[in-house]
Amino acid sequence: MGIYVGNGMMISALNPSQGTQLHPVSWMSVDGYYTAF
Repeated sequence: MGIYVGNGMMISALNPSQGTQLHPVSWMSVDGYYTAF
């Protein structure tokens, strides 16, 4: 699960050992996404 924070970056909850990370969107393969307002 991830949240797009702008400027091509997102914060993702990867797994319990890695916690959350800020990374470029290009690091993740995306099968789909949802937009919430």
